[in-house]
Amino acid sequence: MDYFVAYNILPQIPRLFADYIYHCPKVKHYYGGNCCLLDNSWEALYESLSSKGMARKEVAQVLQEQNKRWGAGQKAIDNIDLLEMSDTVAVLSGQQVGLLLNPLYTIYKALTAIKLAKELKDRFNWRVVPIFWMEAEDHDLLEVNSLNFINSQNRPIRLALEGPFGEGRRPVGELRLGEGIELLLGKLNSLMPDSEFKPELWRKIVSFYNTEETFSSSFARLMSHLFRRYGLVIVDPSDKRLKALAGPLFARVVDNLADFSDILAHRNQKLLQAGYPLQVNLPDLPRNACLFIKIEGEKYPLLKMDGGFSPRGREESYGREELLQLLEKSPWLFVPNVVLRPLYQDSLFPTIAYVAGPSEVAYFAQLQPLYPLFKLPMPVIFPRGSFTIVEKKVKGVLDRYGLDFNHLLSGREEVVKRVIHRFETDPQDDPFPTIQQQMGASLNRLRDHFQQTDPTLIGALEKSWKKISHQLNRLAGRYRQARIQKHRVILQQIEKVFNNLFPYNQLQERVTNPFYYLFRYGEGFLHLAYKEIDLHRFDHKIIYLG
Repeated sequence: MDYFVAYNILPQIPRLFADYIYHCPKVKHYYGGNCCLLDNSWEALYESLSSKGMARKEVAQVLQEQNKRWGAGQKAIDNIDLLEMSDTVAVLSGQQVGLLLNPLYTIYKALTAIKLAKELKDRFNWRVVPIFWMEAEDHDLLEVNSLNFINSQNRPIRLALEGPFGEGRRPVGELRLGEGIELLLGKLNSLMPDSEFKPELWRKIVSFYNTEETFSSSFARLMSHLFRRYGLVIVDPSDKRLKALAGPLFARVVDNLADFSDILAHRNQKLLQAGYPLQVNLPDLPRNACLFIKIEGEKYPLLKMDGGFSPRGREESYGREELLQLLEKSPWLFVPNVVLRPLYQDSLFPTIAYVAGPSEVAYFAQLQPLYPLFKLPMPVIFPRGSFTIVEKKVKGVLDRYGLDFNHLLSGREEVVKRVIHRFETDPQDDPFPTIQQQMGASLNRLRDHFQQTDPTLIGALEKSWKKISHQLNRLAGRYRQARIQKHRVILQQIEKVFNNLFPYNQLQERVTNPFYYLFRYGEGFLHLAYKEIDLHRFDHKIIYLG
């Protein structure tokens, strides 16, 4: 039986996202009138994409070279050929190049894009290609240099890649993994138990993740291998040839920065007035050019200064014409920021849908009014599949203690109270409240006697009672703690549940590495997740294994 949980009761879910999936007509104007739930969104968008002039052949040539280098399957190569045709559209998703595809929702995004592409192909008889955009030019190393597993004691373990990676200004995708990767993989190998699926997967991992590979190349090779039967096309947007195609887009931002900033600020204001917090807070508006410039391999945000532009924290400055000439001559020196990245993406591809997580869905509402400025149709923003995986060992604990996923949302302490209350022989059998009440009554009787006999003794009585009460409370605390410790097995079992389903107090899909499950269940785990994706229902789904 399917078990769904509404997003609006999950932690850290943007309200705008919840309104998008549950009350789409209320917010669809933030998305250009398009909505994943409205059928007419697809056909109108398809017509506008089919008539849009694009450098399809040039993009396809880059994709062919990239994907063949990464070992893509024949289905992906065939899909790249389809992209050259003027009536082919694409479903995109993307993610940063985390180690071993960390975290789980990386593969959920890819699988949702694949399934949505097939759905649109079958439903409308269109040519539709799934594409995965690697966020190779992000510079946040902490987002990609670690992975999280659950060890044999059912505790979450974080493994981080150490290395001389510099000050964090270089695009992470081009950083070499270095010798630290061998140490990390050694720890991972000892951490994960053997299984029938581990040896083959492990051979691939150590082949793709070695000292000479980069974050991007290892990520791309592993994605290409795992999705070789699905036709997923991978793209590295840092390629100089793709940047050359995007040069005019970047130049238009520079030329229209005032309009660009005003449009963005106006939309931000509208969202705030409607009670929706901003997902992207862009500093330095309206001076922020939404572009980074690479100097000696490091990224610096470009800011508009008096009479020109300057990289933040640097002495260099560029006049407007000088910057435009540099954009024309060397567009690969420029990196779009989080606001400009989707526009860069959709200038290269006929994107009919972008598969996004909750925060991404919310932040596209900020970007929508920028699309008309660049004469680009905005894709339908489609929520990715969202799951919590419950293995047999965890489900056994839930069943034993009469718990379900919703109970866990109240937190560890409440769940522990609930379970212990249920398993106590007599939860009310705590002698201390009665004893304290009886002693309080005795104190009052003594006070009455002292009042009649010698009122000066009342002070000494109160002082003595204070000491007795303090010691009694301490004793009560120790007694209650002992009762709880009597149920230490229950506590350990509850801890196991939370470590598996809410590691570090976050949803599992945001933390746990996919290979925790791939090592146990093989590539069949991908097929299982693919089957479980429901393109017509956007609640969080609980998947029970075994």
